[in-house]
Parts: sequence; structure tokens; C-alpha cells
Amino acid sequence: MNRMKNMDEGASVLSPEQFRADALVTKARAAAAVFGQYDQEQVNRIVDAVCRAAFDRRVQLAKMAREETGIGVWEHKVLKHVLATLFVCEQM
Repeated sequence: MNRMKNMDEGASVLSPEQFRADALVTKARAAAAVFGQYDQEQVNRIVDAVCRAAFDRRVQLAKMAREETGIGVWEHKVLKHVLATLFVCEQM
């Protein structure tokens, strides 16, 4: 990770973006450790809930993707989200 050097103290100083990224990685590692202790039934329930949430928010997610990238037609992205969500969830 590229860190800015504090010349007076010789210590590494994180930019606000790097600090936020490090904090998110720390939280993700903690969550992964907890998730790794779940049994298959618990994992299946979580995956099902994520699939339902993605499907239920397909229009919102499609519009957000179009807004963020400036590419494509959001209505087409809705179909892509439906197909991807259903395919991925059925394969899990």
C-alpha cells in the first residue's frame, strides 16, 4: 500500500482513503472469521437471503450501475440482474 511519509517523525501516515480501506479490510476479516464458523444450514439461509435481496432490488441496482458507469441501458441491466441472480442462486 502506498503510504505518505511524515518527514518529521519518520512514521507512515495513511491517507483518509487508505485508513478507510484498512478499516474495511479489518472488519471483513472479522466477519469472515465468524462466517467460517457457521454450519451449512446457516450459510444456506444467508445465501438465500442475499439472493432474495438482490432480486428484490434488481431495478435499483440496475439504475445504480447505469448511473455509476454511464454505460448501457438500465432496463437491460434489470434483465441481466434477474438472470445472474437466478443462475448464481440455483448453482449454489
